Amino acid sequence: MEQWTTIIYFLLIAALIFVGKFLKTSVPLLNRIVIPTALLGGMIGLVISLVFAPIVSNPIYIEVDQQGRYIEIIDQDDVINMRELSQDEFEVLFINDDAINKFTELYKTSYYNREVTTYYQLEDDRIVLLLSKETTVFNVNVIESIVYHALAIGFLALALKRSEQKEKGKYWSTGMLITSTYALQAVIGILLVFIFFSDQFIGSGMLVALGFGQGPGLAMSIGSGWNQFLNGYGTTLGASYAFLGFVFGGTVGVVIINIFSRRKGFVNSKQYDESPSQANVTIDTVREISLLDGLTQQFVVIGVIYGLVYLTLLGLNILLASIGGAGAMIFGLLRGFNFIIAILYGLVYKSVLKRLEAKGKNIRFLTNNYVLSNIASFAFNIMITGSVLAITLAFLSTYGIQLITTSILAGTATFFYLRFMTKRIYKDFQDEFSIGLFGMLTGVASTGLALLKGLDPELKTPVAEEMVVGSGTAILIALPLFVLLFIPSFTYGTDNETLFNFITFFGILLYVIIFASILIFKTRKK
Repeated sequence: MEQWTTIIYFLLIAALIFVGKFLKTSVPLLNRIVIPTALLGGMIGLVISLVFAPIVSNPIYIEVDQQGRYIEIIDQDDVINMRELSQDEFEVLFINDDAINKFTELYKTSYYNREVTTYYQLEDDRIVLLLSKETTVFNVNVIESIVYHALAIGFLALALKRSEQKEKGKYWSTGMLITSTYALQAVIGILLVFIFFSDQFIGSGMLVALGFGQGPGLAMSIGSGWNQFLNGYGTTLGASYAFLGFVFGGTVGVVIINIFSRRKGFVNSKQYDESPSQANVTIDTVREISLLDGLTQQFVVIGVIYGLVYLTLLGLNILLASIGGAGAMIFGLLRGFNFIIAILYGLVYKSVLKRLEAKGKNIRFLTNNYVLSNIASFAFNIMITGSVLAITLAFLSTYGIQLITTSILAGTATFFYLRFMTKRIYKDFQDEFSIGLFGMLTGVASTGLALLKGLDPELKTPVAEEMVVGSGTAILIALPLFVLLFIPSFTYGTDNETLFNFITFFGILLYVIIFASILIFKTRKK
């Protein structure tokens, strides 16, 4: 039944989203918290996974080949006269570092949901490991693969949408504010690593900026490239920061909405409305093509472009493999940017269509915004639910304290920084800007819009438009920031690691200071 593995996980995610939707509409308390249904479904699945996994499993013994070529389950009765080993002694028994790497990859593939509790050596030099009970019911490898592709497909669908809106200079201030907030979150994460968690790779602190500011997809993609520096938990750490960002923004955000509402003198409904709404939709098509064919057509376009993404990564892998270990590390980082490659191809596709339209070709129906929006929504819901299911007990025991501490401090600093800056940048709608940007910079854009609707139910203010377009300009402004984020991963384990860690920290801190100063200076000048 291996052919059903991926489908079963899609069905599982769909069932969890359905349960989340049912609870959101049935439980009044849940309806007052701005948490996406997909996230709630993921939380339900996570509880089920972490609680029931140890109940339905038992510890097992495995024998390990010293060349890292195979792992074999053995009976406990066959294990006698064992000598307990430390982890360092265990690794010495392998013939070389390549054998250790082979074993690590094989172990993580075969026993993704178990942890090594004890290392043993038998009298005949055989190596035996005692593995814990299962730490999760779900196959984390399959879930991470689903999330990886759902992120790229969602962003590709958004990139293919036609945009009739022209960006104007007034949106750059919002872009600078968003970017400086990313940097502030990263500064807090790095500071905590320096002060309290110095034994960890500083990327474990920087991921908070990606999880809070960009959501689970990007945080998991970058985290997966850092797995080798984060005990194999980079992907899960990115997902966990995004998860806590959703919780922080959704709960604290509702409290802030009620405070602002009372101050403005009107009573907020306190309800996060997820009820269906009616809308008039214009379908760009031709006479012979039905709506179903239009849906198929968008999937075909996405499929062809995503096929090009695969071919691009395949070519890069072959090219970089010739470099050796450095090439493998670079490809490991590039692999997490599949969604950026997809976006670039999508923009090229749109550019070609525009040129053909300029020549009088009637091809407008080849991109359907309504269908593409629904494809993106579907992909992102799958991504959000799946990213939460990737969390394991072993991960929480390793990074739990750092994760929670960093999330609380970064979330608190985000609100006060945005509150301070929005009062100086925006002449009107300061409360709306601060709560909307707070939701977006702890969750995703939809979280910010949901919180904004608590103060602006009909979205009549220009805040929503400013947030959406400003986030687009922020991507351009943040490109040098992404370069800084990757410096520690290229210098990890070298003699100059500490020096480059400090260079990264002060470079990101400078980002905050420069953009905050520019924004304050501009407003004072006016």
